[in-house]
Amino acid sequence: MEKPKTITVVIPTKNNQDTISELLNSLMNQSVKPDEIIVVDSSTDRTPSIVLGFPVKLIRTPANGANSARNTGIKNSAGDIVAFIDGDCKADKDWIKYITQGFDNENIACAGGSVKTLNLDTFFGLYGKLSWIPLMPEYKNNYTINDTNFLKRKPVSANMAVAKKNL
Repeated sequence: MEKPKTITVVIPTKNNQDTISELLNSLMNQSVKPDEIIVVDSSTDRTPSIVLGFPVKLIRTPANGANSARNTGIKNSAGDIVAFIDGDCKADKDWIKYITQGFDNENIACAGGSVKTLNLDTFFGLYGKLSWIPLMPEYKNNYTINDTNFLKRKPVSANMAVAKKNL
C-alpha cells in the first residue's frame, strides 16, 4: 500500500496583522490537518509576533515579493504537496481534504480553486465581487489545464497546490 502524501502549507505574508490570525485558525481547524505550515514573512507590523503564537514555522525574509516568499517556502518544505494560500485569506474547513483528493491521481501536477471575496467593506472587495472583470476566479466546474490551453487559465496562487516532485 502506498504511503499517504504529506502536505506543507506555505503562506507569504507582508503586514497581515489584521488577517493572519483568522487564516492560521482556519488552518488549525482543518478536517484533514496539514503536516507542516510555513509562514514566510517580510512584515514591518505585528504579523511575526502573532504568527509566533501558533505551531507553525516562521521564516523572516527581506521584502522581495510574494513569489520569492513562495520559493523560500518551497525550499524549506518537507511535504510531497506544497499548498499556497495568502496571508489575507481564510481556508474552508475542508481545503486540505480537497487538495489531497486532487492528488490521488499520480498524473496531477497542480490543483487550484476559487478565491471568494469575503470583505465587501473595501473598494477592492466590492470590485472583486461585482466587476465584469473579476480580480480572482470562481470555478464552477473541474477544469483541466493542458498544453493547448495553459495560457488561458491558471490557478491563482492564493489557492493553489503543487506536487513537490514537479518543482
